[in-house]
Amino acid sequence: MYDLAPLARFGGLVATGLRDVTSDPAALDSAGFWAVVADFEGRLVRARFDDVRPEPPPAPAAGAWRGPAAGDWTSSLDRAAYTAGVRRVREHIAAGEIYQANTSAECCPRRCPDRPPTP
Repeated sequence: MYDLAPLARFGGLVATGLRDVTSDPAALDSAGFWAVVADFEGRLVRARFDDVRPEPPPAPAAGAWRGPAAGDWTSSLDRAAYTAGVRRVREHIAAGEIYQANTSAECCPRRCPDRPPTP
């Protein structure tokens, strides 16, 4: 396993020198650079760093991605079908029938290995 120092990257900034980690929102009133992260349940974690410096994001590793190009992907749902599904989930939540659901669609390159190409 790698033994890496904690850091946070935000676009062109890198924060190092982790000082504090807390869930207390009042901590944000103290001095320093705070990074705030939300998990899928909405809980917030706050991390304060000593050092923040500009540093451009690393360039993609040459040859690392061998998959389809970004424009070659397709979905099993179009935008209207996906948003209709999300709307239906929200209705069920509002009615108290469920408290959580995942609306998902199959995303695949136009040519999946196990099926013929899509038009």
